[in-house]
Amino acid sequence: MDFDKIKGMDIADLLQMYTSAQVQFAEALANDSIPLEIEIVTRSVIAEASIRLGVYLSRQPLLEDAVQHLDALLRRVPQDSPDHVYVLNKLCEAEYELYCLTGSQQPLDNSVTYGRQANDLSAATGGEESLDLRVDILTNLGHSLVQRFELRKNPPDLEDSIACKREILRKIHKDSERYLTTVNNLASSLRLRYMCTLDEENEREAMDLFRELLSSAEPGTKLYDMAIGQLGASAAMKFRVEKNPEVLDEAIANCNVGLEVNVPGQDGWLEMLSLLVELCTEKFNYTGNLEDMETLVHNSCRFFDSIPTNHHKKADKLLAHLKRLRECAFMVKDMVVLKSISDKGRVAFESMPVDYPNKARSQLEYSHILGHQYFLSGSLQDLICLAEYALVVSEDFNESTRASSSLQAPEVNVDWYPNLVGNLKVLAEASAENSMRRLAEEELLARFKSDYNFENRNYAFMALDELYEYNATRLIILATAVTDGVDLVNEEIEKQIADLSLGYDEPVEEEDETEKTVREIFNKFPGKRLVNIDPRDGHMVFDIQDYVKAQFLNDDSPRTPDELLANDERLEQRLFKKAGLAGRRTNPGLCYWCQWLCRLLDPEDVGLNFVAEDSNIPSIGHWKTILFRKSECAVCNLAASLITTAKGQLHTYFEKIEEGGKRIRYTLGRLSDGEGVLRVDVGLSYAGELRLLTPKNFRNALRQAWEDDTDTSLALETLLEDSEGPVQTKGGQQIDFRLMRRWLKDCDHNHGPICNHPRPGNRIKTEIPLFFIDVVKECLVTGTSRDQYFVLSYTWGRVNMHMTLLENVEERRRPGALSSVPFPKTIKDAMDATRSLGERLLWIDAICIVQDDASQKARDIPNMDIVYGRAHATIVALHGDNADAGLPGVSPGSRACQQIETIDLSLSDENEDNVSQEKSNRKCRFVRGPSPLPLALQASTWNTRGWILQERLLSKRCIYFSADAFYFECNRGILAEGGVNEEYTSFFLGELFNGQEIEQRPKQDNPISDLGIMHDLEASPRLWKAWAVYKELVQMYSKRQFTFKPDILDGFAGIFAVLDELVLQDYVESATVHGLPESFFIHALLWTPAAKIPRRGQKLRTEMSGMDIGQPDLRFPSWSWAGWDGSVDYRLFEAIKDDNDRPLPLVRKFKLHGQDIYPDKWKKAAQTWLGIEEKGRNEPSNGFVQEEDNPQALGNPGPATQHESDSKRDLDSSKSMETKEKLIELQAWEGTAEDNKPSENQRACIEGEKQSHTPPADTILEMTAPVVSFTSFSLSPTEEYLCLTDQVHTKGPQSVRQILDSSGAHCGLWWSQGGEGWTEDDLHLGHEKKLDLVGISSHESCERPLQGPGSVQGPIALWDSDMFPAVGQQSGWVNVMVIDREPGYENSVSTRCTVAIIHNMAWEQAKPAQTLVRIA
Repeated sequence: MDFDKIKGMDIADLLQMYTSAQVQFAEALANDSIPLEIEIVTRSVIAEASIRLGVYLSRQPLLEDAVQHLDALLRRVPQDSPDHVYVLNKLCEAEYELYCLTGSQQPLDNSVTYGRQANDLSAATGGEESLDLRVDILTNLGHSLVQRFELRKNPPDLEDSIACKREILRKIHKDSERYLTTVNNLASSLRLRYMCTLDEENEREAMDLFRELLSSAEPGTKLYDMAIGQLGASAAMKFRVEKNPEVLDEAIANCNVGLEVNVPGQDGWLEMLSLLVELCTEKFNYTGNLEDMETLVHNSCRFFDSIPTNHHKKADKLLAHLKRLRECAFMVKDMVVLKSISDKGRVAFESMPVDYPNKARSQLEYSHILGHQYFLSGSLQDLICLAEYALVVSEDFNESTRASSSLQAPEVNVDWYPNLVGNLKVLAEASAENSMRRLAEEELLARFKSDYNFENRNYAFMALDELYEYNATRLIILATAVTDGVDLVNEEIEKQIADLSLGYDEPVEEEDETEKTVREIFNKFPGKRLVNIDPRDGHMVFDIQDYVKAQFLNDDSPRTPDELLANDERLEQRLFKKAGLAGRRTNPGLCYWCQWLCRLLDPEDVGLNFVAEDSNIPSIGHWKTILFRKSECAVCNLAASLITTAKGQLHTYFEKIEEGGKRIRYTLGRLSDGEGVLRVDVGLSYAGELRLLTPKNFRNALRQAWEDDTDTSLALETLLEDSEGPVQTKGGQQIDFRLMRRWLKDCDHNHGPICNHPRPGNRIKTEIPLFFIDVVKECLVTGTSRDQYFVLSYTWGRVNMHMTLLENVEERRRPGALSSVPFPKTIKDAMDATRSLGERLLWIDAICIVQDDASQKARDIPNMDIVYGRAHATIVALHGDNADAGLPGVSPGSRACQQIETIDLSLSDENEDNVSQEKSNRKCRFVRGPSPLPLALQASTWNTRGWILQERLLSKRCIYFSADAFYFECNRGILAEGGVNEEYTSFFLGELFNGQEIEQRPKQDNPISDLGIMHDLEASPRLWKAWAVYKELVQMYSKRQFTFKPDILDGFAGIFAVLDELVLQDYVESATVHGLPESFFIHALLWTPAAKIPRRGQKLRTEMSGMDIGQPDLRFPSWSWAGWDGSVDYRLFEAIKDDNDRPLPLVRKFKLHGQDIYPDKWKKAAQTWLGIEEKGRNEPSNGFVQEEDNPQALGNPGPATQHESDSKRDLDSSKSMETKEKLIELQAWEGTAEDNKPSENQRACIEGEKQSHTPPADTILEMTAPVVSFTSFSLSPTEEYLCLTDQVHTKGPQSVRQILDSSGAHCGLWWSQGGEGWTEDDLHLGHEKKLDLVGISSHESCERPLQGPGSVQGPIALWDSDMFPAVGQQSGWVNVMVIDREPGYENSVSTRCTVAIIHNMAWEQAKPAQTLVRIA
């Protein structure tokens, strides 16, 4: 591409041409129609063009396209090919340019990684590539390293960058321009090192290099001026250290010369511009000269404008820029200059997006400028500007406060601003000579000046508030006088004030009718939530049958379900009869409800002909009513199949919904091509779509249409009427592997790193040896995790797996050996599916791990996250509950025919109801789409198993085989066989419907996918985000089932290793302590039961079980969620949305087995972050080494080895191998014939002997904490049940009880939990005397009330707010762990019972005492 030619092209035309070429290429790649050699060449050309266009046009998507193409090349070009080095170098360049445009740390880290790989590979091959490529590699790597040093102040980055530049100088001729450019870059890097070390040798060498550059370059050339600029930058840095004003002018002049010829992105360019701003600031501070101030403002604007709009540091630069403008503004008296400064601040704000970090602080800085402007001018217009800006800032603040739900940030009152601004505008419109205006100007300015004092932090907005408080009434009277054209003296004004008694009454705005209606709905039952209103989006479900019954039957008496069904039948007959008497013709293929709502017209083109703007489609009945009508109605029949199982039972997800909310709602959806679909919801939950088959859509809506290649207008009719054809033949129903292969190819070729490298970090890059099934040769072969392979994720169940053992492994390596093994059907189908997709290698645990080879298991089992994370795709067997269920659709006859419903549609009279006629009618056919993937997952046995979680969450892409359809999921989207496969617009009550569930977002239930947005977060927000991810993971994981209960921590280790590597280790060293991360240990301790659950190893005591509940497995402590058998969550943190609101520790330090554990690492992480930010600015760093002492300067920095890192983190006892061996042994038993299964005694031997009733030392947690005896409180006998976290209208199994203080006042909540006769079980009276309340963390006070945990009726009150204040100085609460002091252990060791929350006042009244507590 000739870039000299394109510079004259229209940008829109250029981008259109580029986009068109990209789309065509991507389509060809997805269809697998481009040979590999041509693909490689084409991608190389497009990548180069994308980089150059992206830099030229400053377009982030273009650079991301370049990275995508280069990433694909990296996976296709062999590692031993010379082109591999070229691709790595181009990736380094593209990622660096992406960093320059966005400022995001992730592309910069990627650039360094690729640059190091290119450099290492180039060095290993002895520089066989061209000299130009070698120099390019060193140049790109040097740029990336020095930029990362400036960002993080990590000394090895700067050392390696300097080494790169020195090597370049050794390799190229001194008379070349590149040599001189490198001299400039090396000198800049040495200057940076001088600033960090204050080593004069670096400064001297840098100056020598600049002089060399001056002597070698021709005066007036770009290189010569660059050298001048660098000398200025050196002088500026020297000024930083010495503060000698004599060098200021020369440094400023030289920096200006260098900046005029330098190019943004070159080493030191931005640093030089920043230095220039700093120098201009210093000079203005010395001189106070107006000209110097204007120079400073100019360069500050220049520096701010140089930062790209989407750069993640733009907000920080805006804040610094506004601070400089404010400092300048405060030092001038000239109103023209002040107005110019104000305008520049406004322009800076206009360049920012709607939301960005530090927005409030930047707004405050600008308000200082506006306040100072009014302070000097006294102009009403300037006061109006200040008041209008104050309103904008206040509304922004309130919006962000509501979004964050911060307990520390009350909303501010904004109602008075419009009144103030309105009156000011009336006065400002009057003549400048008007006496009322002059009086208002004098009084308002005097009041403002009396209250405004910047030095004492009485800022402009505060003064404005005081101004209105004292002058509101006078302002109204003066504005009225101006409007009436009268002049008033002060006595008259005061008399009007007295007569009207206005005082400081704020105007009451009229309430919006919609808001009033919603408020009235909720206020029908104060404090309660109506079942059919979703608080998240305001959607409401109501029942049209109630309306019809009232209109036609005048009957609203309560009925039983059977009576309702019988009544529906009578009502249906009556409505049809009524329609007939009115002369309306009806269609017997639809019930009256669907016929009334779902008028069908023009089936070829339109689909379901709802008028989107006018549709009014409420709930059409209870789900059982739909089942009743399905035999008579095509639409109801398909809707029923969406919401029920094959046995006719309601789907497990919908079954959780409150009975009153299980109503069916239809909503119109419009696809991008205009097709109408009928969205079906149960209550407020999305269930799927119904579609009308047309010649336009049947190829994708009809599952088996791929088997017909007829291309005529009657293809659909022919296909559907053929009773022996693919649609109706039960012996076929196979999957279209061409479609599946296309989706795979599209993802692999066109989705880029987001799908092909979803996990950053070093662990996933580990190459491990593996056995694979070669599905072509039908034998076992050896390979590594670098190979392209598929994996199978499935449920073993109790079938014979025919596992690989030492005795048969060698035989299975013989070609064809596996063809005769009677593997379970799922394994056979997985091999067939892999072969049908054109792939060769498949990994299956039972076959590819030698089950009785301890050494291989020791190698492979701990690396399951790598096995699944590196796989090209994961085949998931959703169907069935064992390995013999198979993969539906792989073999003929393995799934049922797709359900199709048919009615006759009359085309003769479009204005009448649909009617069956012998003439002019056609068959209209409906089909249901596949269930949404989240519903298919929830209905599967596979998704309930513990080990499965990491297999799914860590896979790059998954192919799910369900009974009805297959699904493809990657990080870019979800596709379903026969699905609409697009996000569509839906309508309800004539308005756009915000149906978020319809957006089948990829990995929407995968918390790990959120880690990708954390790279640019500072320490505290990053740690808080990690905490949120951890909470969600624990909640998901603890619900799952294990064949061996002791596997609970081993199955979580792989997932937490990812969280640990990607988030925590950057700032703090974090160990996992029995499943709880040290980084937020004190918060992780406060898990809450999601139901009454027993200790691990025990069962809940019931009347049936009596006293025999077993013994707890003491290897798992009671203070960890892993010590309990069942689902847990973190409901104490449900309303805490902001890291600033996190509760503070009441425990200074914990001890576990002699090791200290601190409550959390927020402070340490923040200190580490600040150290990164400040390192090298104010004092020398001790992280630098002399080059002669660093022979491997180009190598990676030397962190602790993986072994050392693992040993530091591993505080848990390693039980994984022992447990896996037992699992394999037991499942080997379970795979045998029924009469050969192990006895209970054999199982006990396999599981191991029961632990002695003494807790191991590594489970005893010690702390000194405030403790209160539970006898200071009591419990209410009434239980209140929480709603489910994912279904706010569904009652869950977990309950809470009110905690009462000594006077009987409600002062907190207690989470009910199963146990050995604790208070809430009412089994052992007097047991409460053995219970203590241990204060773990607290919140001292808050400005917004803390919302209690949710129930179906709404939030549960935490305490009696009349007795215990929810806000203000006396508010706040304590998070409490309830312990049993006498569980029967020695050495005063307690056990955890449950958790509670208690108001601060009640807690202090109970007089807590610092006590040593030991919990196991």
